[in-house]
Amino acid sequence: MSFKKKFEEKIIAIKRKEFNILIWGPGINSQHYEKRRKLKKELKAHFTNSEIFFSEDDELDEKLISVDESYMFFPQHIKESFQLDACDVCIVLDSSKGVGEEISNALRNPKNAYKLLILTHKDFKNSNSFCTSTRSQFSFQEFYNQEEYDKCNLIK
Repeated sequence: MSFKKKFEEKIIAIKRKEFNILIWGPGINSQHYEKRRKLKKELKAHFTNSEIFFSEDDELDEKLISVDESYMFFPQHIKESFQLDACDVCIVLDSSKGVGEEISNALRNPKNAYKLLILTHKDFKNSNSFCTSTRSQFSFQEFYNQEEYDKCNLIK
């Protein structure tokens, strides 16, 4: 079997897998929320057997409350920690202050930090801020430019 054929089979197999995908990013009142929504839509189109949620999705809360009702009383950062434990990958649209807090909280548990795929604007690649230095320890951080962001190339 050729490399191309094997590669095609691998891609098909990956798309058929059942992943639990979490998407962190700016909230509904942010100018970047629409990009996050498009990211979710694009992932659902390619990974049709997967569950894909924002951390604040009511449907995700309902699933977790059905396992343990006390979940509904947890503060958001504790909920996000449980969600990160349960997901296979967490795609992070790193474009707001709140996202930086989510990343910082995730770093408290090194066994889950590897699940983060952080998408950051290239303008922040060489920043000397604390937030940037914490993100820089990830091998799964991708940088995008404004054109890629505007055309949505970062998710295609």
